[in-house]
Amino acid sequence: MKAPVLLAALFMTLLGGTLDASAAGHEAVSPNGIAPREIFIRLYPRDGYVWIRQYWLNTPLRDDTEIKAQVAAIRELVGKTGFAQSEYGFKRFRLREERVYVDRGQLTAEHHITTDERNLVKLMEDSFGRILRREIKVTITKEEIGLHFARTGLSNISSDSALGAYTKDDRAIIFWRNGIEFYEAVFTYEWDDKRYKSLLPWFGEDLASPEK
Repeated sequence: MKAPVLLAALFMTLLGGTLDASAAGHEAVSPNGIAPREIFIRLYPRDGYVWIRQYWLNTPLRDDTEIKAQVAAIRELVGKTGFAQSEYGFKRFRLREERVYVDRGQLTAEHHITTDERNLVKLMEDSFGRILRREIKVTITKEEIGLHFARTGLSNISSDSALGAYTKDDRAIIFWRNGIEFYEAVFTYEWDDKRYKSLLPWFGEDLASPEK
């Protein structure tokens, strides 16, 4: 059994009644049971490169023994440069390197992925779409690039590189100027501290994968 499948299977086994039902449906929670409070995505379309950060890593698991097993599986995946692939299931991107470290007093995971693909729609679908775990629509004009998606589970969307990020009801859209070097955004999830536990106490030293 491959490592990404192993971790997902382990998490499903650990659930056994310990997962809050409301947390289970939260789109922040990955197949591996990781729930970041924020996700940063920066896509460089000309280079086929994406930089990802998962901020404030948490888990919906409650039992300490189960969390230790979950962390051990994550450590193994990072050591094999396979954590992000197990989180998001990229189709076009391959993982180059990743690490897990303490930032601002909380646990952060950072991933670097690359591809030979240069079609912007396909790049955004396999990066923004898979990382946010939702269907996206990309619109392209001579002046602007638009990313349209459901805002379910998101409390805030921001971007320093965008022309604007807008929400209305359950929909969101980000507009960037066409032709800029990169497209980036930060997505903050709706949050309830009672549903999650920080993974920080169960990690020791920072983790870094071998570069591929």
